[in-house]
Amino acid sequence: MLQRQDVRLEAPSRFSAVLALANFDPFVSLCCFQTELIVTDQPIVEGTTPPQIVVERVVSFPIENRTDLVALRNVGGQTQDLAGWTMTDAETDNDETKYTFGSGKEGCEAFQSIAPSQKLEILPESEENPCGFEFTIGIRDEINVFDSEGNLVVNVGWDRSKQGTAIHRMPDDAHIVLPETLDILATLKTLGNFTILLQALEASGLKESLVAESDPEYEGVRFPEPPPPPQIDYQYPDWFGYKVNISALPPPPPPPPPPPPPKEGVPKLGPYTILAPNDAAFDSLRAQLAGPGNEPMSVEFMLALPELKDILLYHIIPGKWTSEYLRNDTTIITAKTAEIVPFTDGAMTEGKIMLHDSCVDKPTPGGFGCQAQVDFGKCFDPFMVDLADVMAGNGVIHQVSRVLFPPPVFETDILTPGAEVPEVEPVNLDLDKLSIGFKPNLDG
Repeated sequence: MLQRQDVRLEAPSRFSAVLALANFDPFVSLCCFQTELIVTDQPIVEGTTPPQIVVERVVSFPIENRTDLVALRNVGGQTQDLAGWTMTDAETDNDETKYTFGSGKEGCEAFQSIAPSQKLEILPESEENPCGFEFTIGIRDEINVFDSEGNLVVNVGWDRSKQGTAIHRMPDDAHIVLPETLDILATLKTLGNFTILLQALEASGLKESLVAESDPEYEGVRFPEPPPPPQIDYQYPDWFGYKVNISALPPPPPPPPPPPPPKEGVPKLGPYTILAPNDAAFDSLRAQLAGPGNEPMSVEFMLALPELKDILLYHIIPGKWTSEYLRNDTTIITAKTAEIVPFTDGAMTEGKIMLHDSCVDKPTPGGFGCQAQVDFGKCFDPFMVDLADVMAGNGVIHQVSRVLFPPPVFETDILTPGAEVPEVEPVNLDLDKLSIGFKPNLDG
């Protein structure tokens, strides 16, 4: 397995930064700009904003075969050292059942810090989980986290929770009780700010696809295996006397065939992951599509767009991709069979979870080049996950800050050798009528 390395991505954009590479090949090209990849042995470069720990989710009344849970997240740009920190459901950190992070127990080292944008889930203590907490979370309770000096860092309280719900942190830092047993559509409706998305799913015929139950044989997210190391035929200098006749060596075995590409569309069974633009994101899109100085495109007109289904498929990911699987610089394939790429490195995101659209390294159909995609905000403009890990009975929802667009579709790949190049009619220009300030010397 590849060792964790630091990757410095050099590109002519405001998002040039240090990316952390964990077991997967780096994303080395953004839209139409070439990037230079430099692998170093330096420590991971973090952001400039200080760490900030929040209580993201609390399960206090779980359904059958589930357990209580407290999920913390670091929304700052630097790693938070949790040595000496405590957590309790009491008002002070003097409670005998308080939980001490790390606690010095063998195997609990992962509970001693939280990296930028990362989540730390803590379950009750048991024989199988010696790193858990001892106190019991009630349906009317609170969670308090104290730093190593006994200062209260964060407090979350709730009046009453029901079975199958969770206390969830919202983008405005408020906490609300959300059901976690409803299907994805019902959960979106409960959240209340996804009216246009729900209308779009119904207009595109995708609504019924997202109410299916989860496949009972679903085994979780699977990442592709890292490529095997290249075979090296060592060559000694002639004077060693060990020169190898390469022509006499047997040919290397052929590489295994690539896996078949995933089929486009929503699987018949869940779970599903939804990258959910809220109503404000759709409002921004409607204004952007109408152009500067014009009234935003009406919702009715947008819902009738023939491209609507393709756009929505780009927001659906087969499987349950909770935030811990949104690994930095790892390609994820959507139901449109196009990719998105997460960015979670603190130097780039300052504790936020960001994802990047799939762009292309060649001109788009209709005469629009890569720069048109850049100007539209598709390339070099990652979108943020404003609200992560809203659990549903058949999947998970991540609220995102804008509407995504899949990459352009090419009927003819004009960059493939031997491909038929479409004819382009010549354009006759009257140079005398052009106000360009000079005329070229056409006589050489």
